[in-house]
Amino acid sequence: MPDTLIAIVPRARLSAILTAFHRNGYGHVTRVLDPERAPVAQQLGRAGVHESRIGRAELADSVILFVPAPKRTSDAAALAVAHGATDAEVVTCGIPVSAAVVPGLITFAGHRRGRRAERRTPREAEITPDLAAD
Repeated sequence: MPDTLIAIVPRARLSAILTAFHRNGYGHVTRVLDPERAPVAQQLGRAGVHESRIGRAELADSVILFVPAPKRTSDAAALAVAHGATDAEVVTCGIPVSAAVVPGLITFAGHRRGRRAERRTPREAEITPDLAAD
């Protein structure tokens, strides 16, 4: 299920679109990917997007708006287009995470926990002759 919006935004409209996204509650997750800093495909790859039509697009005087918005991607896309984005695409971000745990890690974690418990066992109180004389 798509969970991330990627939109092409002309640099001249960037301020207006960012303002709209902040006002609608997306501001804290919104990122701007600038093709002048690094190739967009590499930036999207680092963000977890491996398949994207926009990642291969020619960006003349434009930037990419990257908005992770699970269950709100269509609303975010409509907002971007309404405020001047020239293209928008919703994509799936990241690789599915496996719930399997390697058995060796379970054994190792249990071993470490046991060692800590042994170190924390209280020692018997030692009575020194100086304290016993009082």
